[in-house]
Amino acid sequence: MGCKYSSCYNLSSVVIPDKVRDIGELAFYRCESLGVVSIGCDVNTIGVYAFRSCISLKEAIFVDGNKPLQVGDNLFYNCPLEKLYVGRDLKFENFSFGKIKTLMTVVFGKEVTCIGDHLFMGCLRLKDIYIEAPIPPAVADGFNPSILSEVVLHVPSCSRMIYAERFPWSDFVSIQTF
Repeated sequence: MGCKYSSCYNLSSVVIPDKVRDIGELAFYRCESLGVVSIGCDVNTIGVYAFRSCISLKEAIFVDGNKPLQVGDNLFYNCPLEKLYVGRDLKFENFSFGKIKTLMTVVFGKEVTCIGDHLFMGCLRLKDIYIEAPIPPAVADGFNPSILSEVVLHVPSCSRMIYAERFPWSDFVSIQTF
């Protein structure tokens, strides 16, 4: 899939099917009505600026899967993304969700085993992180201190004690269960 969807101004939602393997650089550039995107579990890579300037994009879903997804830099550049669901491990090329100033809620699915370092630095509106995995995902360097005091960590009720005792999850001021 190359850039053939760029500037599709009336495209309001996209479901990338499981059979798609790669999403190219600037693939959905300036799809100004795009509000929701769901990316299938077999997608291997997403190119740089793939959703750049999708000025209505509020929600993105990386469908559950057990294969890591290679994510290009500035994937959601100039997008008002508010909610992100990550259902598998992501590998970044100099990318962090910190470049998304509007991000408020992030949900990590049961398949996520590793979360990138400094992933949310600069996410000024982030309020909630949900982790569905019963075993805490690995995080090498921890989180920015402002995240730890201002964001509520939501974890499975059966795993609260594990999160409360394991670094860096234990550093969150507020850990709630669901």
